[in-house]
Amino acid sequence: MKRIVLTGGPCAGKTTALNYLQKKLSEQGVSVVVVPEVATLLINSGVIPGKLNPEQYHRFEELLVRTQIRFEKEIFGTIAKIKNGKKTVMICDRGCMDIAAYMTAQGFNRVLRENNLSNVSLRDKRYDAVFHLVSVAVDKPKCYNLDNIARVEQSVAEAKKVDEITRNVWLGHPHLKVIDNSTDLEGKLKRLLNAVLKAIGIPKDMETERKFLVHNFVLESAIPVPYKKISIEQFYIRGARGRIRYRARNEIGRVTGEPACYRTEKSPTDSAMSRIEIERQISYAEYCLARQVRDHRWDIIEKYRYCFLWRNQYFELDKFVTPERHRNLMMLEIELTEEKDQIFLPDWIGKVTEVTGDLRFRNSHLAKRP
Repeated sequence: MKRIVLTGGPCAGKTTALNYLQKKLSEQGVSVVVVPEVATLLINSGVIPGKLNPEQYHRFEELLVRTQIRFEKEIFGTIAKIKNGKKTVMICDRGCMDIAAYMTAQGFNRVLRENNLSNVSLRDKRYDAVFHLVSVAVDKPKCYNLDNIARVEQSVAEAKKVDEITRNVWLGHPHLKVIDNSTDLEGKLKRLLNAVLKAIGIPKDMETERKFLVHNFVLESAIPVPYKKISIEQFYIRGARGRIRYRARNEIGRVTGEPACYRTEKSPTDSAMSRIEIERQISYAEYCLARQVRDHRWDIIEKYRYCFLWRNQYFELDKFVTPERHRNLMMLEIELTEEKDQIFLPDWIGKVTEVTGDLRFRNSHLAKRP
């Protein structure tokens, strides 16, 4: 079962989008289970977060995290098993990381520490994809309203800030997509549906991306937008239909426990931008077992990945550490919904060369020993 998050800023059309997705996905034969927004349920019960003292507020936010996890795993996970569809998707009306948008970093880290959790476990391991709907307060402020009684934002400026913070708490997830207001609501919903269909493998599992070689960019101190730094280790083993990639991802700068691990099979298509991709999350134990039988004709790749948003597009900038022959090589990637999607490269990153169709810059080629 795929588990995805629908999040966004205040007054972004999330409720309408949830109803739309449930209808359209059901028409495609998908069994849909929707997890309601936990914060709204608890606030509607009579809690007023703004009137809580610091310790009460901490306990309330901790309750949100624990309730979200229980809803997804025990309650609505059981409902999904009862429905027993051939293809099932769980859509969460916000996810665990959204709670961080309403807390200080220190407060959220305390919640993680006291509950033996981590950003990786709540963000990467729990959800297959995350879709952020941009608030109309960002680019259509006249449409902003306070109809939702659980909405605590009182102004357009506050709503814009919450939208930005909510996007940023999901930075680092391997599949984050921002759906903006560049079209009317109908167009926004259609773009969301197409992105969701692709994420759950309808009509088939497909990866569409563009890749750029970065020439002379100084990392970290020169990135002018919020980002998350991820460590990646990956290797290859022989499979019945070719190479199989194993990858472990962890967040730099935090004690995160075991990494998020994935097993991926890719097959070519007629397009240079797209490949069939079958990916599943695996345990760290399975990852370690596979590492013992890796194909030694390919070196282990280690790299740092910098995840950031630019003009509502999610970019991943990789800097290679090993193998030594490719040390400091930098590649910029963006995953697309459609091959025709327009992209806006960051103007601050300097000179780049597109290498999307160049086999020499695929990770499997870079890993292959001379």
